[in-house]
Amino acid sequence: MFLPFRRAWCSTPPNPEQCAATEHDPWRGRVLQGEVHDENCFALGGATGHAGLFGSLKGVLAYVHRLMKGEVLSPAALAEMRRPQHAERALGWLVPNPPYSGGSLCSRQTLGHTGFTGTGVWMDFERGYAWVLLTNRVHPSRHRETGVQELRRAVGNAIAAAWKG
Repeated sequence: MFLPFRRAWCSTPPNPEQCAATEHDPWRGRVLQGEVHDENCFALGGATGHAGLFGSLKGVLAYVHRLMKGEVLSPAALAEMRRPQHAERALGWLVPNPPYSGGSLCSRQTLGHTGFTGTGVWMDFERGYAWVLLTNRVHPSRHRETGVQELRRAVGNAIAAAWKG
């Protein structure tokens, strides 16, 4: 099942009551919920290209499945997006390079992207699956160790080991 594009991945703030809180922001004087976490994005009005996307697990997975199937970008644009630009990056995406955020069991044809608040999305084009991790490593504060890097790798490895594609 695929959702309409605007519902699958959008930068329009959702109903705050349907969102997990992020951190207590001393600059804004409150716990953030249903609004952009990134301070620079907030200062620029709340919607910028580098931060401030909101999405559900279902919506983000629907979008990346469409991306993988070639329904979002032209074949040439998708090929360029996937082409490594250097050892660690493609266009806007991380490529597997130890210690890779998506784990050690994904294929070399995997792309991933992580977010400051602990989120991440990975697409294994060779094996034909994607996974999303929506965590909240900054609640109640970014100033603590959460183990999110290890969690991302462990989840990626568990999914890769179980995938029967």
